[in-house]
Amino acid sequence: MSLGLKSLTGVEAAAFLDDLARLRIQVFRDWPYRYEGTLAYEHQYLTAYTRAPSVLLVLALDGDRVVGASSAMRMSDEDASIRAPIEAAGLDPASICYFGESVLDPAYRGRGLGKAFFAARLAHAESLGAADACFAAVIRDQHDPRRPENAANLEPLWRRFGFAPRPGLILRMNWPEIDGVGDVGHDLQFWFRDHHAS
Repeated sequence: MSLGLKSLTGVEAAAFLDDLARLRIQVFRDWPYRYEGTLAYEHQYLTAYTRAPSVLLVLALDGDRVVGASSAMRMSDEDASIRAPIEAAGLDPASICYFGESVLDPAYRGRGLGKAFFAARLAHAESLGAADACFAAVIRDQHDPRRPENAANLEPLWRRFGFAPRPGLILRMNWPEIDGVGDVGHDLQFWFRDHHAS
């Protein structure tokens, strides 16, 4: 089968919601998120997400099977809980393109799809006229005993695309972990495009 990328608006993504839900549950179950997802919640989340007017979804397809997905939208279209730290820092969410999840089946990693996802989202940010772009990544202790020995470090990729952590700009989110009871609080670091990066 052939491996390719497909860019969609939120409305166009409706046909892929089942695949996206399953992929998110599969990928986010692993380190560092350890998320215990359910199809019911994922459908609710994705249905609302794909209604955002500025959303872009980039799918990686092996034939007709979704093996990866990445998203971006204007921060002002995001949920209020995600916008809150941005607004509290005095930044204009309408001028920022927020990169949401980037999930990829482990069997398809190392083929340049992560780079392609970043390139597509940066192009979308430019098409929106966004002055800045950012994403949020969960903060985990490097010495956490639950961390797998082969855990990937994505920071070099992020920095290669000109992103750097914005000190003090933290997003707080709750989600159920695979070995926990109920929701667990997590801190996520906002990374912004460093316009001074070479």
